[in-house]
Amino acid sequence: AIEEGVNAAIREAREVRSFAITAATPPSEYPAAMRVSDEGGSRAAFDMSTLDFIARPVLRLVEVDGVDFGPCGGTHVSSLAELQCALCVGLERNRGAVRLRFVAGG
Repeated sequence: AIEEGVNAAIREAREVRSFAITAATPPSEYPAAMRVSDEGGSRAAFDMSTLDFIARPVLRLVEVDGVDFGPCGGTHVSSLAELQCALCVGLERNRGAVRLRFVAGG
């Protein structure tokens, strides 16, 4: 099921956007996925400048249009179409989480 959904998103050529957020980035420039709506409009869910415990000075994030938003995994494409296809090659359960191993490309 996961593999089918991923390959459907690849065929749709969903746009992929990357962001680099630092403590100096004003919250007004955070990606939409890091914002919440309230009566006053839209605001950042949190302010990076208050997170002085982060080990790396830059938080790299990736947003797949309409699919997902999260930390950068290292592969940089501008569209899911560049991946061509994905194949799940393993699942590993560890402490309540699941690690998915996959290959992508043609």
